[in-house]
Amino acid sequence: MPESRQFYLDLPSRFEGVLAAARPKLAEVIRSWLHKELPEDIFTVVKLAGFAVEGPKARPVEWDISFETTGEQWVGIVIPVQGDTPQEAVVDT
Repeated sequence: MPESRQFYLDLPSRFEGVLAAARPKLAEVIRSWLHKELPEDIFTVVKLAGFAVEGPKARPVEWDISFETTGEQWVGIVIPVQGDTPQEAVVDT
């Protein structure tokens, strides 16, 4: 869909803001599952796994950002987002 394509094309210019918005939810997961604080450079403990847009025509747009931990304990983290508001993270181990 053109709306999906535009959503993905706009991500690079919004990337820093997306990370800042997702950071509190990501910090909760790291604290709960790895029992440590999320470092300033989040990419020392997680890698970006991807983005998905569910409802590009919905208002607000429904999408998510996914991460995977990089240490000994693997944790998959999906943070659903409605518009620009992150929702509770979904964790997979």
